[in-house]
Amino acid sequence: MQRTSLQTLRIILSLLTIVVLNVGLFIQASAQPSIQNGILDLRNYDFVNSDYVTLNGNWEFYWKELLTSEELDTIEIKRYREVTSLWTQDYTSIGYATYKLTILLPENPPSLSLEIPDVYTSYELYSNTKLLANNGKVGTTKEEYIPKWTTEIAHIQIPKNDTLTLVLQIANF
Repeated sequence: MQRTSLQTLRIILSLLTIVVLNVGLFIQASAQPSIQNGILDLRNYDFVNSDYVTLNGNWEFYWKELLTSEELDTIEIKRYREVTSLWTQDYTSIGYATYKLTILLPENPPSLSLEIPDVYTSYELYSNTKLLANNGKVGTTKEEYIPKWTTEIAHIQIPKNDTLTLVLQIANF
């Protein structure tokens, strides 16, 4: 009888450990902030005790348009698209577009950097209207376009206000 009770206790403790680990993983996974309608709210994000933030989500998206931050601010009807989705799902893989993400920052945010993975295409990434990173040459035709394949770490200048605007112009021919 005592042996059965000990085995039952071990099983219960094992199950409890699995449940606790799974809940811990769920809490950590759910702590990743999400992008909704082109906005990422990091005002309450714990930069000290958290991992990096991925920028996957619903960015503003404008197909066959290379727009500046100022031009994007005048658009009344916003369009959105998952930044990680392939163009071929709704468009052709050949073309150009502009993505925009607004990031709400806490007061006195830490230093911020972006890791931009290597992609064989061209892009220009702007942070609050200033060129932050580029890869190749963005163009609206195959003749203007020059692709490049490189990984880049871009250091972001912290804005004086609480808002960081990223604009990504991208082309693929």
